[in-house]
Amino acid sequence: MSQSELAIDATILDCHKVQLENTKYYVYSIKVILHSGETHVIYRRFRQFNGLLLHLERRFPLEAGKVNPQDRILPTVPGKIIFGRSAKREVAERRLPLLDRYVRELLSLHRKISQCDLIQSFLRQNKEDYDLHKQFSHSLTEHFALRNQAGSSPKLARRKPEATTAASRRRVSEPTIGVHTESLLKLISTNAKRDSDSEEEIDYSYEDFVRVINYHYNGCVNEIEINSEFFYKPKFEDLFFLISQRIGKFEITLNYIDYEGDLIAIMSDEELDIMIEELAQGNGEKSYEIPWQIYVTDLGDFSSYNTDIIS
Repeated sequence: MSQSELAIDATILDCHKVQLENTKYYVYSIKVILHSGETHVIYRRFRQFNGLLLHLERRFPLEAGKVNPQDRILPTVPGKIIFGRSAKREVAERRLPLLDRYVRELLSLHRKISQCDLIQSFLRQNKEDYDLHKQFSHSLTEHFALRNQAGSSPKLARRKPEATTAASRRRVSEPTIGVHTESLLKLISTNAKRDSDSEEEIDYSYEDFVRVINYHYNGCVNEIEINSEFFYKPKFEDLFFLISQRIGKFEITLNYIDYEGDLIAIMSDEELDIMIEELAQGNGEKSYEIPWQIYVTDLGDFSSYNTDIIS
């Protein structure tokens, strides 16, 4: 590939519903700017973003934090969300600013990563992109018109992500995606009484102790009690530290299983909120009435993840 053909910037434009004979799904339109100044539009499914992330983590283990989680600089994609068929458009729209930030951060990395064949081929236009662009070019024209009137994309303006630095990425992404099927730890929150042994790990300033996390490891079951404040407003770093301290191991990943049976990594407060919201939406009940199902896994093995990439 010549220098002029390198992708140097990309912007998520919109999401579009694709209807085939036996399936329906959403794709994201991405405006790609090349080094030559030329632009083109490509269309990618959410699973392709996930697939790209997993392939990058295999190619660049140091930058993925596999050796030392503190060294992670690779950005992460948002967690998978399932709200039911009637809300798939809403789910796709919620991902727009997060995916936009993801592709921009990828291209801002050192050229060893940003110019590698994995990223450049992901952003390269193919025949399917041409076909989809014929179908969606009219809606994109309307999209640009609205953006010019408002000064920015109305969809991207709905939810402005916080500025992200390499340091903040390391902080919220310490446990990179990984799993070891022989040491799967299962955590379930249920109603329980207070356990005084937990006081060293979390400040129990509330008298209303309503939940306990049970984790299953090597055939043994242990409990971690949490207070109402932690349960209703959980923080990823607190949850990660609490579980890691109890099992005596920090080389882990927190995950949940979505309603399609896929194992999804939790790497930030936002993705923890998504998990809780998905539980509530999927069951048609209030989130605090649904037991958490959190799976803690070891780093470095991708065997339990769906890594398919649609080319």
